[in-house]
Amino acid sequence: MRLEDLKYMLEIERCGSINKAAQNLFLSHSTLSYIVQGVEQELGYPIFFRSKRGAIPTPRGAEILKECHIIMNLIARWHDPAHSAQEIKGHVQITSIPIFSRILGLDMLIRLKQNYPNLTIHFEERKLFLLEDLLTQMSKSTARILVGSLSGPERAVFEHKFSGDPDWSFQWADVDSMALHISARHPLARREILYPEDLSELPLLFYPDSGGRFGYSGILRYFPSIQTYNISTSELVLDMVAENLSVTLASRLVTARSGPVRSGAVRCVPVDGFPMPMNYYVLYPSEPHITAAEGAVIEGIQKCFRSMEEMLQ
Repeated sequence: MRLEDLKYMLEIERCGSINKAAQNLFLSHSTLSYIVQGVEQELGYPIFFRSKRGAIPTPRGAEILKECHIIMNLIARWHDPAHSAQEIKGHVQITSIPIFSRILGLDMLIRLKQNYPNLTIHFEERKLFLLEDLLTQMSKSTARILVGSLSGPERAVFEHKFSGDPDWSFQWADVDSMALHISARHPLARREILYPEDLSELPLLFYPDSGGRFGYSGILRYFPSIQTYNISTSELVLDMVAENLSVTLASRLVTARSGPVRSGAVRCVPVDGFPMPMNYYVLYPSEPHITAAEGAVIEGIQKCFRSMEEMLQ
């Protein structure tokens, strides 16, 4: 049994779910399940009860986990956090879609700089909404950490390509979705759900940087007119929506902190039959190829993924 296995067990206990713990640990569900089974076989008894509702410790497992906490706390005392932070240094380049770098990237940079003063991070923005974009960027850039978003079919191809690759690891965050943003002044804004036929009277303001290449599941054909504006920020697009001049399709993550949405001047209303989930992935070097500096950045991105979930709750 490895020390890392104890951390995995404690994360499962904290999350109450193997699937959630796997996401936080940047592991696949099957990999973490296999690790848990290995530990249980080695000990000779189950650590967790598993069900569709999650994973809870068995009576014997609860005792083991309590002792795991003691062990990890003892080990933590052996290390000087200030000294460890000083040791992590170097330059890390991240290639990221604008949504991630602009919404959460600055918060992450500030936090990492406080924790690791000798670490330098550079963001390079690219529209990684297609697998072709990702592969092209990997061949052209020196960045070894990439954050993007892929549609369902391309996600399947991505997982097939990288799941068995010994040089790369990846993690998904299924926390976001595209949504119709409509002025609270419009009569349709009072509805809890819209139908495709309702869209025939709504002019669509299409913001080019909102993930247009990501796709809108065929919903665009229902709008009577589509206008593309090269507007500098999504906030300005939402100001036009708030004035009831148009509607727009945008990521809920992008608009969650915006004034028009937070004040209620713009509402996000789902359209029946058109779920538009939007995922995020991070692709990074696997062990033993990842550096300590890159590992610190991956932990920062992991916290960003958690922040995404909190923002949209």
